[in-house]
Amino acid sequence: MLLKSSKVRSRDENQRNLFSDKCIGDEELSYLKEQYWRRKYGRRHSFRLKLFLFLLIGFSVLFTMSVVAVTIFLFWSTRNFIKFEN
Repeated sequence: MLLKSSKVRSRDENQRNLFSDKCIGDEELSYLKEQYWRRKYGRRHSFRLKLFLFLLIGFSVLFTMSVVAVTIFLFWSTRNFIKFEN
């Protein structure tokens, strides 16, 4: 059996003591975690992330479509010069 170091053990005991004084339920704890996350990161951060991902995906789709269009155009314009023999 492995023994915990004193630093880890004291931190675990401190956390246990912190939560044992306040009888906090799972719902309250999840609510507090959500509030902490919103205070730390905010809604604008997630909006900027969504906007960045949307623009990145949009431009990658446009780039892929343009590459396919140029490839088809070049193949179509040079079809008379390429003779396929059967």
